[in-house]
Amino acid sequence: MAIGVIAGLDLVLVLTSTKNSGYRGVWSPGFGWFVVVLGALVFLVWSWRAHANAVALSRHRHRRTPRLAAVWVVLGWIVPVVSLWFPYLIMADQYRSSGPHRTGNAPVVGAWWILDLAWSGMLLFSLLSASAQSSGRSPLLVAMVLVEVVDAALAILIILRIGKWQESARHS
Repeated sequence: MAIGVIAGLDLVLVLTSTKNSGYRGVWSPGFGWFVVVLGALVFLVWSWRAHANAVALSRHRHRRTPRLAAVWVVLGWIVPVVSLWFPYLIMADQYRSSGPHRTGNAPVVGAWWILDLAWSGMLLFSLLSASAQSSGRSPLLVAMVLVEVVDAALAILIILRIGKWQESARHS
């Protein structure tokens, strides 16, 4: 949730900054990256535990064996190329197997993953593009912050839903 708050604050600061102020967002080296790394670690721990809960609570088979999937909960974010789809597959499995319906697609997870990939692509482009870094309020920076705010909101929604479903399944 901290990333969502920081992203929202970043959006306000980017949109209200002047060209001369040179504000480039909190995602610059320093505090912003500290929050991102901390948030990523907390998310990985949550995802590991949510996966274990989903396997324990679900009578449905997961895409991979529980041992392999548990390892890929972390490695899926790190291993090149695999990181383009494994996090989505694992989160969709957690969402489906934790939910009361337990079948079908998980469109909210798909939307979250598409926005996450879009933000990552924009970040890579901005790091490679000198023109994107020359202005404090470039259209690319504003788009990145907007995408990250919606992405963070969807991640929060997914986390809250999975947590609620797993908690109610544990008590029933």
